[in-house]
Amino acid sequence: MRKLIGIKTKLRVALQVMVKHRGQILGAIGISILLVMVIAVVEVMASYSRYAAIIDARLADRSLLYPAGIYAAPCRVSLGERITRDDLVERLLRAGYQESERSNEFAAGSFTLQPDSVEFRTNEFAVSPGLPALARVSFDRDRVSQIEDGHTDQQLNAVHLPPEMLTADITAKKQTRRATSFDDLPPLFVKALSAIEDRQFFAHRGVDVRGTLRALFTNLVSGRIRQGGSTITQQLIKSQFLTPERTYERKLAEAMMAIAIERRLTKEPYSTASVSKRLTA
Repeated sequence: MRKLIGIKTKLRVALQVMVKHRGQILGAIGISILLVMVIAVVEVMASYSRYAAIIDARLADRSLLYPAGIYAAPCRVSLGERITRDDLVERLLRAGYQESERSNEFAAGSFTLQPDSVEFRTNEFAVSPGLPALARVSFDRDRVSQIEDGHTDQQLNAVHLPPEMLTADITAKKQTRRATSFDDLPPLFVKALSAIEDRQFFAHRGVDVRGTLRALFTNLVSGRIRQGGSTITQQLIKSQFLTPERTYERKLAEAMMAIAIERRLTKEPYSTASVSKRLTA
């Protein structure tokens, strides 16, 4: 009985002390929570910077723009060569150019046609010492009569077009590929793909928070990873940068890199790239 009274007395004293110093206690708790939040934010920012650097490196070395596969030798177009304007157009198409005023980031470039000449612009990642950013090739009687740098008007003896991609898989049969722009995709196809794969594709910033929370809840209930909640952007990241293993660490990396790539590219080019990789897989 005495022990019970003693315990009650100690509890009463402890409560009185807590009430007397509740401001200091609540302040200490608040500071601790704030400190934990600051550490978490710093960790998230550091993680994002690390994964964003990976995205920047892959964009800089062209590996995302030039997928793995077998390429032909660069095609040379020389002054006096016997080819027609249509022949050059076919070479440009095979090299990844698009007939338009402006191409998307994943195409080698774009070209426009004149009655007796072809002017083509090359995207920065495909420009080389033998290929200026803007070139103009003129024809006379089915021969190349003039090649000039469109920016400097310098006369050139030849230009070297980017190599044509023969196959996206070294174990696959030969297949040629041409760059596809977002405008080339049928609107119904785009709507169907987004409806099936990612309904919020044109609304989110790389990660669908609602879909991710829904997938997280399903995984917690089931006790294992059953859903991923990945957006189209995250699926492209997973296929190009990460392994297919289902872990929360990989999911975090996938989300960080998806946010990073959406801050660097518009929706259209990498959604087209995602479609192209699916069709040629």
